[in-house]
Amino acid sequence: MCSSVAEILGIGVLQGIFEWLPVSSKTIVMLFSSLVLRRPLTISYLLGLAIQGGTVFAAIVYFRREILDIILFKNTKLLTYLIITTFSSCLTGLPIYIVFTKFLLLREEFVGFITIAIGFILLLQALVLSRLDTGLKKITDIDIFDSLVLGLIQGLSIAPGVSRSGVTVATLLYLGYTVDDSLKLSFLASIPVNLGATILTITLEELTTIHLDITLLGLASLVSVITGFATIKLLLFIAKKYRYKLTAGLGIVALLIGLATAITIH
Repeated sequence: MCSSVAEILGIGVLQGIFEWLPVSSKTIVMLFSSLVLRRPLTISYLLGLAIQGGTVFAAIVYFRREILDIILFKNTKLLTYLIITTFSSCLTGLPIYIVFTKFLLLREEFVGFITIAIGFILLLQALVLSRLDTGLKKITDIDIFDSLVLGLIQGLSIAPGVSRSGVTVATLLYLGYTVDDSLKLSFLASIPVNLGATILTITLEELTTIHLDITLLGLASLVSVITGFATIKLLLFIAKKYRYKLTAGLGIVALLIGLATAITIH
């Protein structure tokens, strides 16, 4: 159990901010829990998955109009997009979840290198996009193929060190979408998969039996809602104003944190 409310609040802030950056939020939480709070690594990994439910509500609040249109079947294209991405995410994500929670000892040293790789991908994409003037797709152009590809890639992010936001935004950029619409599509896709990951972890892993206080977990989730909403708003504002500079900036953030993680672990 966390020794103080301050520690669980720290977890909530970390989750709320890093969920939307090209850095694995569950891995940041996992490292904080294992290195600072001295929890076993597997339990810290499960905590990183369970806490994602808070940022789901941040995304729902921010995209409430789009969500309402989906529920009322006014935007069938986005509904189809979410169904396909969620289903295809399960195809790749569930096997990885089983492997990492049941069969493998999690390896901290891989975390930094994966984050560095994501940083390089985003920097390369910023360079490519800066040379393109036309032909970039909008959110209304999302189709079945793009949804399927995105979902399969998104499922990989359940592994420690792989940033869901990083790999999905990078994938959408490579598929030809604008920076701001790539962020929007990525954030929307996070809602069902993150909610599913939270429910899966809480129900299957029986968190109370592995010493995760549900009350404090709820408090951390509440904090992540507030910080997550603010982070979404800030990133989308920057995307509209600076576009490709944001992609480069996110790549630099991923590189720096990846390097810091690799150095710290070793």
